[in-house]
Parts: sequence; structure tokens; C-alpha cells
Amino acid sequence: MIPILKLIRVPNLLIGVLSLLLLRLCIILPVFEKSNLSLQINTFNFVMFVLMSVLTAASGYIINDYYDIESDRINKPQKNIIGSKIPVMTALFTYFSFIIISIAIGIYLSLIAGEIKLGIINVLAILMLWHYSYRTKHKLLIGNIIVALISSFYAVIYFWLFEFFMLKSNPIEFPDAIKAFELLNPIVWSYFGFAFFISVIREIIKDVEDVEGDRKYGSRTMPIIFGFRKIKITLLILIIICIALLALAQYFLISNSFQKVFWYVAIVVQPLLIYLSYMLIKSKKHTDFQFLGNTAKIIMLAGILSMQLFCISF
Repeated sequence: MIPILKLIRVPNLLIGVLSLLLLRLCIILPVFEKSNLSLQINTFNFVMFVLMSVLTAASGYIINDYYDIESDRINKPQKNIIGSKIPVMTALFTYFSFIIISIAIGIYLSLIAGEIKLGIINVLAILMLWHYSYRTKHKLLIGNIIVALISSFYAVIYFWLFEFFMLKSNPIEFPDAIKAFELLNPIVWSYFGFAFFISVIREIIKDVEDVEGDRKYGSRTMPIIFGFRKIKITLLILIIICIALLALAQYFLISNSFQKVFWYVAIVVQPLLIYLSYMLIKSKKHTDFQFLGNTAKIIMLAGILSMQLFCISF
């Protein structure tokens, strides 16, 4: 059981679950209540949505490790699970079981929402994660963007879309929802942008960690093509862009009287990004990037935790 839990990256899955819980209870619910609206997705269907998201993400981790069996023997010999601690066929059976259940839940929820395209999005995401693991992961930047888009989309945008389309099918409440979405949309898209940039940064950092094994197996990732010095400059530019975009988000927050969230970002999230920049500049070798990857994960968690402050800001 423990190898399976390590394979599906339980800490990462829990961060995704936390993001969805805070999005629902601390952002969407208060905005809806302010406009005399109710949540369209009930508790049971929300649990189903969380389960679908977890299974999709977990299946992505499994198929990624399956295609990385050989390279992980060089990059992460102590963490190589498939083929050593878990039989290959068991991993594949778990993978297909996860995606079948996830697709079934996605179709069910899309029918409830009255928009079958929402279920198709989940199928496309599963296919993209498979294609990423099979081919695009080892190509310049494309794989990093795919993973960052999917993870950020599931953490923020996807649930928001379900609520939107369910409200849209409700002719009584939807006219009142327009004002709610005028406030909700900038908040949701800001979190999506933050999650996307941090995810891209973290994916590139992981590529630097795996550079030796990836180079042996013919990968064309950014660290292999650009080299150590240029990849540090690229990451530094991305972090600076993230800091600048957060500053714009802070302007929105202070303009809409979300002072508590503003100060949390200023005191916690922005200094962590500056610290990540400092440690990046100091890094001398590939092994230093494991610490940078963990720091990026902490920054992601810190950003997600800021959602709870919206509960006491309305």
C-alpha cells in the first residue's frame, strides 16, 4: 500500500484537494451569498468532483513513472517504484482503473451540469497527460506547459466552470449571477495564473534535477538544450514575471478592499518568491535544485492558503 501512495504523490494530491475546498468554501460561496445565490454543486457532487480530479492527477503520475522507468534508474534510483516495489502490470491496472472511474464521474457531472463538453475536457486532459509522458515530456518547454496548464486548470478553473454552467441553466438565478461573476472571475483567473507560473517554474526545476538521466535517453528538455547558466536566467525571468503579476493582483485586491489578502501576499508569498530567486542565483550544481523544487512547492501551498482570508473579507 505504501509504494502505491508514494507512486501517486499523495502530498501533491492533498494540495489539490485543499485548493478545491478553499476555492469552494472561501471564495465561490461568499461571493454567491453576497449576491443571494446558492452553490449549484451539492456536497455529494463536490466530493465526486474532487475524486475525479484526484484520480486524473494520480493516473498522470502513474503513467509518467511507467515511461520513466529507465531514466529514473539514473535520476532517482532510490525512488524508482514501478518494476522494483510495484509490478509493472499492477501499476498499469491501477492506471486504467483510475482513468475509467475518472471518465465515468466526469460524464456524470457533465450531465448534471447540462454541458457534456465539461466531461469531454476531462477525457482530453487524461489523453494529454498520457501523451506528455509518452512523447512531449522530453521536448523543449511543451511538456512543462502541458503539465502546468492541466494542474492549474483542475485546481481552479474546472470547478468554476461547472458552477458557471449549472447557474447558466438556471434561468431564475443566472441574471443575479452576472454581478457575482464580475467579482469572482478576476479572483479565479488570478489564482490560475499564479498556479500556472509556479507550476512551470517547478517543472523546469525538476528537469534540471533529472538532466543526467534525460540526457542519456535522448531528451531535449530546456536544461539539456540551454545549459545550466541559461536555465538559471530563464527561471529567474519567470520568477520576476510571477512577482510582477502578483503585484498586479495585489492592486486589484487593495482596490476591492481585500486588505487582509493583500497583506498576506505582501508578507508571505512575495518574500518567498524573492527567497527562491536568491537561492536560484546561489545554486552551483544540479543537486541544489531539489531544494529549489521543494521551495516552489511551499510557495504554491502558501498561495493556496491565501484563499481562506477571503472568508473574512466580504
